Order: sequence, then C-alpha cells, then structure tokens
Amino acid sequence: MVSGDAEGVLRLWDLHTGTCLHKVKVHEASIVALTATSKFIVSSGLDDRLCVMDRKRGTLVHELDMVSWQWYLFMSWTW
Repeated sequence: MVSGDAEGVLRLWDLHTGTCLHKVKVHEASIVALTATSKFIVSSGLDDRLCVMDRKRGTLVHELDMVSWQWYLFMSWTW
C-alpha cells in the first residue's frame, strides 16, 4: 500500500504488519495522485512534478518537471 500526504511525503506500507517500510519526501507540496507497479511508485504533486520511486529500495530514481514538459508538448503541437 502506498500513501502520500500534504507535506509531499510518500510512504510505502506493509499491510500485514501495518508498519511503514519507506518514508521519502519527494515533493515540495501536496501529493495529489499515486500509481504503482511491482517495481516503481509514481507520484504527482502540486509542485508540478512527477516523481518515480524505486519500490524495493525506497529511493527517488527520477523527477520530471511537468511545467517544462507541458511547454514542450504545447510547442510541438503549434509547429
């Protein structure tokens, strides 16, 4: 189970024991969306970033600034 909070902290929980396995600050604002695969957790925050966390290690492996990505998509459609 994965949860995110208003402080930008992502937590991975063990459902059998109820303990927090990993706690990582991945955003500078509230986390508003989460999705997960067997290997990664992807979060979106009000800081306009997508963050990818390694589920096993509990480490941030990639960040994507959505503002610059949206600008890229906008520019590619206008040409």
